[in-house]
Amino acid sequence: MSISPDIDVFGEAPEGERPRIDLTAEHKPRIWARFLAKWIDFYLCLIPSFAIMMGLIFGCGFVAVLLGWPLDESIFDGYIFVGVFLVFHALVFTVLETFCISQMGNTPGKALMGIKIRNIIGSRLSFRSSLKRSTMAMFAGMALGIPLISLITHFISARTLSEDGHVFWDRVDSLQYQTKPIGAWRWIFALVIYIVCRALEMAMNYL
Repeated sequence: MSISPDIDVFGEAPEGERPRIDLTAEHKPRIWARFLAKWIDFYLCLIPSFAIMMGLIFGCGFVAVLLGWPLDESIFDGYIFVGVFLVFHALVFTVLETFCISQMGNTPGKALMGIKIRNIIGSRLSFRSSLKRSTMAMFAGMALGIPLISLITHFISARTLSEDGHVFWDRVDSLQYQTKPIGAWRWIFALVIYIVCRALEMAMNYL
């Protein structure tokens, strides 16, 4: 069976109809769906990352005060702190994504965009396989979220997906990267989240 010809280039099903999907359709790359899913998860993860880092900072500051150690507040200013936070956020994101995929097979962003990750027999990935995949994707696909560098890695990943149908971290332990057509409202909702988060990120750079 094949996908209904009425589904457009975004993979959306017409209202009131259930798309007929064969196994081939479930493994199409859907580059933009993957892009939005990843960045939605990345931005959502800023909440726990910031909370954890602030907790660590206040905890360390409290201990320093109790022990009478000098505390240089200038370390919280400038690019060094931003760089440390980026690396810390990438670590937290990788661990949380690993946990979600190993326990549920997807993440909030992937669920929104109709994406699941399974092993060769269709079950959830082990924590080890999920961690391996997420780590590779974070470094090779997102470049730790570093501006400009991540733009280059995204371009390379998109080109590889377009030509080969997969990137190398899709082949970790023979995993299956399953996708399905989604409704237009999901695309709109995902785009709004991404645009708002990007706008907030850019605004923060000028504060």
